[in-house]
Amino acid sequence: MSEDLRIWTQAGILSFQKQIELIARASALEGYNPKIVDIVQRINPFHDRVNKQLVFIVGMPHILLWAWKVAWKAYADSSLVYATVEGRPKVNKHISNLISSLRTVAVSRFAAERLKEVGAYVIGWVPHAIDPLEFQDLPGKDPEKKDFFLVGFVGSPIPRKGLRLLNEAAKLVWEKGCKNVRFLIWSQHYGGLELPSGPNIEIYDKFGRVGHKEVINFYSGLDLYVQPSLAEGFGVPMLEAMATGIPVVSSNGGPMGELNNEDHGYIVKWKELKYEDHGLQQDFYCYYYSPEDMAQRIIEAYENPKERIEKGQKAKEYAWKNYDFEKVYRPLIRMI
Repeated sequence: MSEDLRIWTQAGILSFQKQIELIARASALEGYNPKIVDIVQRINPFHDRVNKQLVFIVGMPHILLWAWKVAWKAYADSSLVYATVEGRPKVNKHISNLISSLRTVAVSRFAAERLKEVGAYVIGWVPHAIDPLEFQDLPGKDPEKKDFFLVGFVGSPIPRKGLRLLNEAAKLVWEKGCKNVRFLIWSQHYGGLELPSGPNIEIYDKFGRVGHKEVINFYSGLDLYVQPSLAEGFGVPMLEAMATGIPVVSSNGGPMGELNNEDHGYIVKWKELKYEDHGLQQDFYCYYYSPEDMAQRIIEAYENPKERIEKGQKAKEYAWKNYDFEKVYRPLIRMI
């Protein structure tokens, strides 16, 4: 009979949902019976005790404190925290002392460094992953859009995703005469936040409303993926676009520079690092870049199709080789 492995998660975070599925599948391959539990669910610490558990969270102070509590032996013999942050958590001395004994793995080198800075006991970092089988036999570009050069984005409209700078870059691309370049923004109307607009911008109000397969199909219909983010903890859409064979334009700030490079993508060098409080108990590391530089890299990709296709193929090979969920998450499970 398989041993239960409890996997705590913040189910409401869209970027976590696919990763939780892949972690659960990896744990099953390791011989466990995965039990996914939302952190808002109450667990009886003695009655529901398990041998091992993984705690997948955003490293905000109150969540780190909660993770320390459920790591007690009353909940599990062995616990491992798998955490992401987009900057430095604003922990007090008390929380810092508590998490110094909490075995933690970060989702990126960047996240590991930020967590170490506030006292977390970080034993390593393990990136997010893909299942390469999901990126086979994709539909590709919509025939009705074959005459356009399609640049896509997938994500929330929150300010640190950089859509304001992307809007400026899209305007510059238009003004420079590249009239058949279209920006497809897969996002959502949320909290009154402004979405990009312009003659070369189309909004797909689908973020969080459709299945993962439809998102992958969206990537496959692009010529180029753009990640305009100022701050990230990892950058799952970048990885998924790469796995589809679509090269990525991004800054080299934080974890984006870990995932993307000039060999298989296009880098916009960041110019200024600002520590910003977005009301989420973190000093977000926001890497600002020039929208002119972003526009220039997009135009470069548009004007050099041979190079772009070669970069896309390299991106796909890189993603499939290094981020296959079995190679990534099975070792994570063994660390618990």
